[in-house]
Amino acid sequence: MASNDGGQAKPYRVLALDGGGIRGYYTTRLLELLLAGIGANPAGVDFGRLFDLIVGTSTGSLIGAALAAGVPLPRVSALYRERGPVIFPRPAPIGRWNLLWCAAHWRRASADATALRDALERLLGGMTLAELYAQRGVALCVTVTDLGAARSRVFATPHGAADRDCADLRLVDVCMASSAAPMLLPPIRLPRRGGDDTLCCDGGLWATSPVGTAIGEALAVAAVERPVEILSIGTCAMRVPSTALGGSSGTGIGLWIRGLRALQVAGDAQATAAVDFARQLVLHLRRPVRLVRLRDPEATDSEATIVRLDNARPAAFEAMEALARRGASLNRAGAVEADSDQVWLHALLHEAAASCAESAEPASYR
Repeated sequence: MASNDGGQAKPYRVLALDGGGIRGYYTTRLLELLLAGIGANPAGVDFGRLFDLIVGTSTGSLIGAALAAGVPLPRVSALYRERGPVIFPRPAPIGRWNLLWCAAHWRRASADATALRDALERLLGGMTLAELYAQRGVALCVTVTDLGAARSRVFATPHGAADRDCADLRLVDVCMASSAAPMLLPPIRLPRRGGDDTLCCDGGLWATSPVGTAIGEALAVAAVERPVEILSIGTCAMRVPSTALGGSSGTGIGLWIRGLRALQVAGDAQATAAVDFARQLVLHLRRPVRLVRLRDPEATDSEATIVRLDNARPAAFEAMEALARRGASLNRAGAVEADSDQVWLHALLHEAAASCAESAEPASYR
């Protein structure tokens, strides 16, 4: 836990969602299980309504956009489970066939961008960033990488900060850009401020965990008297299996190329560093900021072998389900041993359930 709590004003609440490819399924299931653990029905909870601002990277942008638009968590989980195998039909192998996989995808990405776009169209429709903010009042920021300029970029709803010139962009296009991980999905062409269109790709190249963007945006938007509360959720970092570290691949290209290991390790390590830095930063801010990062379980060697950025096979979903269940247990508030972060999270979940029960209208979504 990191905070410098104080003040009585209503908190400005932020949800920050990490990238991680198909591992976004873990994120959605973790939230569903936490809600179910307090007796709530996740299908009836408008979780996005809890937050003033949602910030997402890559697969986190997809989840974040859906929650901001009022899509129930189970429907987002179903997208991963049902459409994941179609979007990622050819996951990178970790055995001897990896070099052939690389050769086969030398000129084209391995994932099916059309399948992803179709899935997002069904989930989000044609809603733009401006329409999202006008209809729901939830601000959204999505991290992307401007490939042409080799620079970071943040697309956002017109809520007063970040990129003000992208309000007419469709959520689908923004999510496609943020999710365009190298080798997996092709870059997408989007407008660039003051210039021609540019190719945009995975925001995870610079912000696998967008917690820094979340803090900066919240401080820029929220009134000084309002405390800031940030819930940061990862996609469960995957260790490098001990068999790989001591195996025949050695320490050359063979160690890193298998199953896109370099991309996954870099992303997970970057997310950890971003959260650690954010925890130190909020301790020195001159206003009350609470940062809560959900705890992830430690993956076993067998889980880390099969849970990869692009593996949407049944065994991978079974492993992510097991990890999500262990993660839910780690984050539940116990009767005696709960720390302040768990107590805060417990109260947040109950608020979500209560607001749903009090509402006469069901969660709206396209």
